[in-house]
Amino acid sequence: MPAGEIHENDVGTYFKFTFKTEGGTIVSVAGAGTIQGRFKRIKDKEGDDVTDTVALKSLTAITGNSAAKYVSVAGDLTPSGWWQNQGYIATGSGGNWYTDIHDFRVYPNL
Repeated sequence: MPAGEIHENDVGTYFKFTFKTEGGTIVSVAGAGTIQGRFKRIKDKEGDDVTDTVALKSLTAITGNSAAKYVSVAGDLTPSGWWQNQGYIATGSGGNWYTDIHDFRVYPNL
């Protein structure tokens, strides 16, 4: 997860996704047919629930294949509010893995 505050329309915010079995063993992303991050805003900046759709983003394997990353681009982190993300991979051996769901806040700009 990124350090510090995330602001609306930030570009270059780094999100890291580590996939683990129920026993805590890290799952390699090498050879995965699908590697994606799912991002969704769940509350607006006033804290009211919203029903935004999930945005799917392609993830890139990190050196060593122990995790994957996503770096935000223009238009990703808008509008401000409370968001969630979760990583997903489908491996060539038929396994499907999800990361924990992470909550984060996107702050408005002045």
